[in-house]
Amino acid sequence: MKKSKDLLSVGMLYQTANAIAGMFVNVFLIQVTNDLGLIIMQNILFAASLLGAFLLGSKLLAKVDIIKILRFGVLSNMLYFLIILILQENTAPFLIPLGLFNGVGQGFFWFSYNILLGRLLTDDERGKFFGVKQSFENLFGIVTPMVAGFVITRFSELTGYYVLFGTSVIMFIFGILLSSRIQTFTSDEKMNFLPILKLRGNKYWNSQLFLNTTMGMSTMIHNQIFIVFAFHILRNEQRMGNYNSLIAVVGVLSSMWLARNLTSKNEKKLSIISASVFMLGLTGLGVFANEVAYAVAAVAVGFSLSWNMSIGQSMKYKLSTLGGDGFSQDEYIIAAEFPTALGRILGLGIALGAALILEEQLAYRLLMILNGSLWLINYVAIQKQVGWLQDSPPKSRLRQKPLKG
Repeated sequence: MKKSKDLLSVGMLYQTANAIAGMFVNVFLIQVTNDLGLIIMQNILFAASLLGAFLLGSKLLAKVDIIKILRFGVLSNMLYFLIILILQENTAPFLIPLGLFNGVGQGFFWFSYNILLGRLLTDDERGKFFGVKQSFENLFGIVTPMVAGFVITRFSELTGYYVLFGTSVIMFIFGILLSSRIQTFTSDEKMNFLPILKLRGNKYWNSQLFLNTTMGMSTMIHNQIFIVFAFHILRNEQRMGNYNSLIAVVGVLSSMWLARNLTSKNEKKLSIISASVFMLGLTGLGVFANEVAYAVAAVAVGFSLSWNMSIGQSMKYKLSTLGGDGFSQDEYIIAAEFPTALGRILGLGIALGAALILEEQLAYRLLMILNGSLWLINYVAIQKQVGWLQDSPPKSRLRQKPLKG
């Protein structure tokens, strides 16, 4: 289907550009600042500004078409890496303000992308879309970590990092150009999502709250700590790249299987499997903290993370569709960014607290064990609230919002 192909292409360019530079950006920043706390503070601003961009995007949509909002997001995200590329080793004094560019960029992009997915694709199409998306992400991930690690070690000092950041900037530009192929629209009706945050007794919204909070926490802790912990264990970017390629190879195989086999009927069973594998892999890494444990964790993450994310995203849209209470799917999607932002900030706050209070190695270990448990906790909470929608879920009770093409 053309709509899903165009959305997938733009999303993959955007995420690959972020992955190429973002994979090692924290390692780069650690080397030029030697201050993990400062990096976490930057990312707290990132999480707050990402939420602010979601809110602003919901206001702008009545006046500005959604593709322009998406392009502005890509441009702002591109500036984050471009400024690092320009400042190079002088980045440290500007590190915290730079989080604003990264947060606004990702906020505008994901606001637009989430709305486009909700408006242009059906529930059945979205399930397949997320499976295929994860397959492509992991396929790109096979080559890019090894190449990125090779580039970093091939050049002297920090030059390899600058090559990666420059490559990402070029891919962002291609993403902006390709976005012209996506159907655009504005919305005539103001989004009224803030009252959703006050809802009580709505089991679908309660599940959405917990799902997005734990997803935000897990994603932030994983992105902040997993790659930095790997650097402390391996002490070599090339080997880190090789392990990331291993994660991607396993991820491609598992997500390709998921894309073919994920259904509403087996979603619950696959979720408990992936959550358990993720927990075992990261708990082992936290306990043993050596290269063997990292290799096992890499395989576990490769197998389970794509399942966790695909199932979590699919469930997010289903819960938004079932929310009802006079609100639209778009409004639930935007409201869900509040618990997501809360989860990100909580995750970063926990990581910052651990870095400040505990010895560095102990902090990494405990954060790995905590992160490993979050998806399993999430599974239990959704099961308790809505039984994973296994028992003949009700039809959508949403009102539809008018579009202006």
